[in-house]
Formats: sequence, structure tokens, C-alpha cells
Amino acid sequence: MLGASAIEDVTWEQQSARWNIQVSGTVEGVGFRVFVYKLATRLKLRGFVASQPGALDIEIEGARALLGEFLEELWLGAPRRARIEQLSCHSGPAQGAPEFHIVTSGP
Repeated sequence: MLGASAIEDVTWEQQSARWNIQVSGTVEGVGFRVFVYKLATRLKLRGFVASQPGALDIEIEGARALLGEFLEELWLGAPRRARIEQLSCHSGPAQGAPEFHIVTSGP
């Protein structure tokens, strides 16, 4: 059993992670980036979402429990016109992103 001092010694970096999530399918032109932005900011997560040809690249970091909630809501609550064909997720250490933003696509 962990004592209170052991719990207090857990740092933000140990409780947090950064996930790279790639979503492919019908995810462009259907409001998916705005949906991702609203979801991430509601959960107080940080990082970005960017368009790739036929896919979205999401770099997101925060508390591990909130990342799990983000991924579940991403899958279950996607915009009606969107169709997720494939979703991949890779984790790594948090990098201290200051906020969440949408990377502007195009010229």
C-alpha cells in the first residue's frame, strides 16, 4: 500500500503522457478538426490537430485518464458526416505543450 508521501511524490510528468493519434477515413470537410479542438479544450488537454491527405494527425497530451476519455469520445462522438476507417495511437512522454490548437492547412 502506498503512503501519502509516495502519492505526493508523483509528478505531473509521471501522471501525463502524449499520444499521437492518426485518424483516416472521411475526416476532412466534415467538421472533424473543430470537433477535436472542442473535445480537447473541454478536457483541458494540450497539443494540436492537423490535416493530412485523407487523414488527421492529432498530437495530444495531458492526464492519462483524460486521454482515455478523449479517445473514447473521439470514436463514439465523431461528427455525423465523418466516417472513421482506421485509428492508430502511439504514446510517448509529455512534452509540455502550452495549449491545444488547430494547425492551419493549405497555402
